[in-house]
Amino acid sequence: MTMRSKIFLCTALLAMCALRIHTLFSGDFELFFDEAQYWTWSKNLDWGYFSKPPVIAWLIASTTQICGDSVGCVKLSAPILHLLTAVIVYLSAERLLDQKTAFWSSLLYFTLPGITVGSIFISADAPLLFFWALALYCLIRALETPKLGWWLALGIAGGLGMMSKYTMAVFFVSALLYIAQTPSHRPKLKSLPLWIAALVALVIFLPNILWNMNHGFISLTHTNENVLNSGHFSLHFTDSIAFLGAQFAIFGPVLFAYLLIILIKSSFCGSPKGDSAESTTAMDPVPISEKCHRMTQSMLLYYMTTPLLAIATLIALVSGAQAHWAAPLYISGTILVTQHLLNFKRSWAISTTLLFNLLILIISFNMNKIIDISNDLDKPMERVSMWNNIAKNIKEIHLKYPNAMILSDERKSVASLMYNLRDAQGNPAQIVKWNLDHDFDDYYDMNTNMNNYKNRDFLILTRSDSYDQFSDYFQSSEVVEKYDFGKNHFTVLYMKDFKGY
Repeated sequence: MTMRSKIFLCTALLAMCALRIHTLFSGDFELFFDEAQYWTWSKNLDWGYFSKPPVIAWLIASTTQICGDSVGCVKLSAPILHLLTAVIVYLSAERLLDQKTAFWSSLLYFTLPGITVGSIFISADAPLLFFWALALYCLIRALETPKLGWWLALGIAGGLGMMSKYTMAVFFVSALLYIAQTPSHRPKLKSLPLWIAALVALVIFLPNILWNMNHGFISLTHTNENVLNSGHFSLHFTDSIAFLGAQFAIFGPVLFAYLLIILIKSSFCGSPKGDSAESTTAMDPVPISEKCHRMTQSMLLYYMTTPLLAIATLIALVSGAQAHWAAPLYISGTILVTQHLLNFKRSWAISTTLLFNLLILIISFNMNKIIDISNDLDKPMERVSMWNNIAKNIKEIHLKYPNAMILSDERKSVASLMYNLRDAQGNPAQIVKWNLDHDFDDYYDMNTNMNNYKNRDFLILTRSDSYDQFSDYFQSSEVVEKYDFGKNHFTVLYMKDFKGY
C-alpha cells in the first residue's frame, strides 16, 4: 500500500471522528437514560457498580473533568475510543495478513452501522471493543515471540477489558481454544509467559471481584439474571432469529451474510490437527484444498469470532439477548470478511458495503432533521429528548412545593432527572428511588433507604395509573399534573408526610 493510501486512510478516519464529535456538541442529542445513569456513577467513583464494572464511569469522569457535564462531554470518549479501535484493527490485519486487507478492514470497521451508532451513545461497549482489539493485537505479537513484553501487554489489555464489561471473558476462552487447537502454539499452554499474562489480568480485575464480594456479588448476579432469564428456562426461537437479524443491521447486510458463509464453510474445512502439523504463519491451518485453505488461512480470526457469536445466539435462544452483546466480533469479523472478499476478488461487495455504511452515517447524524420534514412521524429520539422536557416541568412544579423532595419509582426517571436537574457545579440532583419491596433491582435501589426520609413531603413522578402504592404510606396525597410524551404517560403526585414502609 502506498504512502498516499495511508494518508487517505488517516485523513478519512480523523475526518469521520471529527464529524461525530462535532455532532455530539451540536445540541441535537440528549443523554439516553443509561448514559445518565453512567454519569451519576462518574460522580461516585468506585471499583464496581450494580450492572457494570467501573471503566465506563472512569471514562465519563475523565472527559467531564476536562470539559464539563454537557451532553457532548459525557459522550466524548465513545468516538475517540472507536477511532483508536479502528487503528488497532489496521495494525492487527497488517500483522496477520497484508496492508491492503488492513486498509479496507480499518475503513469498513469504522463505518459499520453499529460503530456509527456506538459513537453517538457512550456505553461499556466502547472501552470493551478497544481493549478487545488491543488484546487481539497483543496476542498476535505474543504468539510470534517468546519474549515476555507482549504477554504482559496482553494481560493488561485483558484485565482492563474485564473492568469494562464481563463479555471480555469470552476473549480468553477464544484465545485458549485457538492456542489449544493449533499444534505449533499448543506448547504455550505450559509456558510461563501465558500464565503470567493471565495473572496480570486477574490482578487488574481483582478490585472488581473484591467489590462484588463486599456487595453480595450484585453485578455478577444481575449479569447472570440477564443471561439466564432469572433461572426461568424456555426456548425463544423468535428471539434468536431476531438477534441474528439484528446483526445484519449492525454489521451490515453484505458483511454479515459473508461472515456467516465464511464461518460455516471454515467449520467444515477443519482446523489445525495433529502434533506433526506445520504452520507457515501464526494463523495457517493444515490446508485441505486450495480454496479451503484460502477460506480458513486465518484461524485466529475464526476463533475470535465464532465462540462469541455462538454464545450470544444461544443466550438469545434461552432467554433473549440484546443485539450489541456480540459487538466484539465486529473486530475479527471485519478482518475475516475483508480478507475473504479480497482473496476471492469480491471488490464490489466492499464498495457496496462502504457506500451503505456511509449512507447510514449521514442519516444517523441528521435523523431528527430528516424526520422533521414529515409532521406525521414521531422523532426517533423522542424517548431520549423527552427527559429534558420532563425535567423542566418538574422544576417548575417544584417551585410551588419547595420543601418537597423529588421521587420516582423507576430507574430511567431517577437517572434522567439527576442529570437534567443537576446544579451549576455539575452535582447530580437529589432524586429518591421508591423501593417498596426492598429488592435491589438497580444502582439506585442499592443506595436509597426511604426510611431515612420519614415525615418528608415528596413530588412523585410515575407512569403508574394506580397511586395506592404511594398513598398508603403518606398522610395525604393529590394529583398535581398529568402529561404525555408520545406513547409515554406520566403523572406528578404531591404526597405529604411520609410515614415509612
